[in-house]
Amino acid sequence: MDLIDLIQTRRFLGNEFLTWLWYKSEVFEGRFNIGKRGACEVWFDDSLTLEAVIVETERSKLKGASPSVSPEAREALRQGKLPTQARLRVVQDQQEYGFVFKAPEFALSSVRIPALLSDEEDEKFYERMYLIEEIESIIHDLYGEFLALRLSPTWDSTIVPWLRAWVMSEAGDVVAADQYRDALKTVKALESVRRFTTSPRPGSTPSDATAEDTAEDTADATAGDTAEAPADAAPATNGATTEAAATEAAAASGDAEAPAKEDAKDDAAGSVTDMAVSESGEPVIPPPPF
Repeated sequence: MDLIDLIQTRRFLGNEFLTWLWYKSEVFEGRFNIGKRGACEVWFDDSLTLEAVIVETERSKLKGASPSVSPEAREALRQGKLPTQARLRVVQDQQEYGFVFKAPEFALSSVRIPALLSDEEDEKFYERMYLIEEIESIIHDLYGEFLALRLSPTWDSTIVPWLRAWVMSEAGDVVAADQYRDALKTVKALESVRRFTTSPRPGSTPSDATAEDTAEDTADATAGDTAEAPADAAPATNGATTEAAATEAAAASGDAEAPAKEDAKDDAAGSVTDMAVSESGEPVIPPPPF
């Protein structure tokens, strides 16, 4: 399959990402926590376009104050239409961004950035470029969270039933925020995504959530340092003794890499249970569930 065909077969992910973003925005009332980046707000603004998955000519264009919560938007979802374009508003560190997100192309247009603080023309240019990169990285981090969830068993077993119930509900009922957080705890890949999300820019004030994460990381590092005390400072634990004995036994039998192989098997088993992959090693993305 060439690159063009691959892009065409994956275009539905943009629509699903926008649908998930819409749903999560209603679950958390627009307040998001994006890994190390911390807290930000994501809102659907004054325009929303939904299209039928099979018949592209069936399109609903909604404009006005908060069209995402309108009865027309709810009815379009029930008719099998998915959001293909929406004007979004993102607020982070008291700075507000606005843009139109086009789901099939995964592109941003009509981008509105916060007011520039620089006076010099050269500095204004670099500040503008920085702010544009900042909003792109926020979308990148949100998509990373979505994709980790989309490739996990939790998507089919939990998220899709929630989305269907939300679509069919007259009032647009969503699950409680705590219930959603509990479901995410089963997604192993999500921790890796959060660990490598873009950090807040230098000089910004960290949110409470970011400070909490930093405190947890510090505690983990302290615990790790304590566990790595010199061998002569304290007697080895039973686990360490067992591991050393296993290594010596493996070396005596001529297979010094046996413990490492066992660890690799355990890691592989964990990844298989969390994410399906093809024979070539690429993630298997199921077809759209809607």
